[in-house]
Amino acid sequence: MMQATKSDLSGLATALRDVVLTVRRRAPGDGPDRGAVMLLVHVLEHGPTRATTLAENVFLDPSTVSRHIRSLEASGLLIRTPDPEDGRATLLKVSTKGRALVTEARKDRIAMLQDAVAHWSEKDVHLLTTLTRRLAEDLERK
Repeated sequence: MMQATKSDLSGLATALRDVVLTVRRRAPGDGPDRGAVMLLVHVLEHGPTRATTLAENVFLDPSTVSRHIRSLEASGLLIRTPDPEDGRATLLKVSTKGRALVTEARKDRIAMLQDAVAHWSEKDVHLLTTLTRRLAEDLERK
C-alpha cells in the first residue's frame, strides 16, 4: 500500500482544520457558548458523570469545566444527582431543557451540512462519511 506524502498529510490537516473552523464560525451564536454545549453532548452521550471525570474525558482544565457546569446548572440545562456509589459525590445529568438544546444544535448542524453538500452525489456524501469515520477510529487507536 502506498503511503501518503508529507504534502498530502499537510493538506489533509489543513482541510480538517478549515472544516472545523468553518462549522464553528457558522454555528448559531445565541445561548450557551459552544464549549458548554459540547459538555452537554458529552454527558448526554456517556451518561451521568462526575465533574472531574468529565474534565478528563474532554481534555479541559477542571476549572474551565467547573465554570461551564455552573453556567449550565444556572440555565437549567444540567442537574446534579447523588452518586449512588459515593454519597459524598454528585453526578452530572442533562436536564430535559438541556436535551432540547442539544437536539436543536444537532438540527442546526445537520442543516448546515445538508446545505453545504446539496450539490454532491449521494455516493460522495457516503464516501466522505465512511472515510471520516475511518479516520476518527484510526486516530482513536493510535
